[in-house]
Amino acid sequence: CIMSAGLSQNNLARIYRTDDGGKSWKLVFNPDLSNVFLNAMSFWDEKNGIVLADPIDQEFIFFKTEDGGHTWKRLIPHTLPLALPNEAVFAASNSCLTVHGAQHVWFATGRASSARVFYSYDRGCNWEVYETPLQPINSSSGIFSIAFRNELEGIAVGGDYADPSHFSGANIFTTQNGGRHWQSEACQNLAELYLSSVTWTSEGEAMII
Repeated sequence: CIMSAGLSQNNLARIYRTDDGGKSWKLVFNPDLSNVFLNAMSFWDEKNGIVLADPIDQEFIFFKTEDGGHTWKRLIPHTLPLALPNEAVFAASNSCLTVHGAQHVWFATGRASSARVFYSYDRGCNWEVYETPLQPINSSSGIFSIAFRNELEGIAVGGDYADPSHFSGANIFTTQNGGRHWQSEACQNLAELYLSSVTWTSEGEAMII
């Protein structure tokens, strides 16, 4: 599956699926809810996946599939902390949302008074939210990407994509307890860069771009 990021009322919030290795694509989802802006998609396995959209009325929006992306429906969490005023996620890298194992899922935010990490242990049915050391300074700053090596060890990167050289705070953070607590990592040569995406390599090292 691939996802189109954009507002639903502009016919830009779409999900497509291919069955022939990308030679052809079929539109499988186009939400009928206004103001939906899709940001990221991830799959736990070949059948089960989740898509994250920006908040509407301070509530983050989710859609899920249980058939490999053939059909999608809205996921209504049982518990979900409200978004802060202006809080949102960043779509550029498709990695503000990440999953691990059979059920764990995290996403990271920005644009508000603080950058936070949301965590669910049951595929998005129930959520907790944790503070990070990153302090956004405007609507173009926050955490852009998050990745977990296992259910405990994670890394997040961010900054200010519009003016990275003037972002004075730390922009790399790690956790050893599933996202509950985050530590700033001092990397002098990366402190003034726009860090858009992070992932774990097969050798267990973090790769940042």
